[in-house]
Amino acid sequence: MEVLAGIIVSGVLVGAIAPIFLLSTATRLQNTRAEQAASLAQSEIDRTRALIMQGIEQSQEASYLPPENTSTSLPSTAAPSQTVSETTNPDGIAKAREVDINEDGKADFLVQTFRDEGIRFDSGSAEDQLANFKMGVRVYAITAKNNLGSLGTEPASLGLTNGLSQIQTRPLAVVYTDVSRSDIDTSLIKLKSYTCDNQPSLPSCSSP
Repeated sequence: MEVLAGIIVSGVLVGAIAPIFLLSTATRLQNTRAEQAASLAQSEIDRTRALIMQGIEQSQEASYLPPENTSTSLPSTAAPSQTVSETTNPDGIAKAREVDINEDGKADFLVQTFRDEGIRFDSGSAEDQLANFKMGVRVYAITAKNNLGSLGTEPASLGLTNGLSQIQTRPLAVVYTDVSRSDIDTSLIKLKSYTCDNQPSLPSCSSP
């Protein structure tokens, strides 16, 4: 009887503790995914900045740069509803790339990139090339692919109670940033013009 009682007590304790261990493991995995997503978003921004510094002809932008959003502000850009392979640059803001970060042949994340119209150089060797623009990056867990068409745009919470379910529909990382080319004589002029077009209330925009 004592042995049986011991087995019952041990079973109850294991049953009580197991969910805690499972939740802890799931939380660590979720945090790791969030760190990977943030790193992936930053690498996408770095890649775009490097391309801009090299000088991308207007005819090549669709092949290399984030697709242009011409209808609304960047934060209001709709979530992706379609996917393309990692080697294909999305040809529309509604598409996200499937990215395999551990090279096991299976996609780990969905990466949505987009930009505004920006401002272009109007003379010199970089005429008609982009001088400045804003871009956005959203990185979703690959499981969000099951919910294409109903995804959210606000970053998922990493809290214990709702984080595990939110990553099915919301991005793990969201970044909006400015991309500028600084190696042209008129770069500073274009930057000021672009900044004042978007934020005309700035004190520096009221001066000649």
